[in-house]
Amino acid sequence: MFSCDAVGLVTGTASAVSLIRASPSATLASVVRPDPPHVHADWDIHAIVRKMSDFNLTVAPVMDDHHLMIGVITVDDVLEQLLPTGWRRDYGMATAEE
Repeated sequence: MFSCDAVGLVTGTASAVSLIRASPSATLASVVRPDPPHVHADWDIHAIVRKMSDFNLTVAPVMDDHHLMIGVITVDDVLEQLLPTGWRRDYGMATAEE
């Protein structure tokens, strides 16, 4: 989960685990980790992989040059780009890529 300010700047992140473990009276500000790691849309796949690996991320916010969140990228998105074309067919998994 990402928290944003009034103009849409990402101010922090909170995992599902941290939200579940938080006291019912806790504020979002007390659970959110400030200054979350992020990626940019113009980064190559290797820079994204390094950032996600360095911070053990399964999802990362994608920011524009003004640090507004324009989307997210998941570990599944990254794997899809890194695995060779046709890998599903090679392992007997039907898919639209055939």
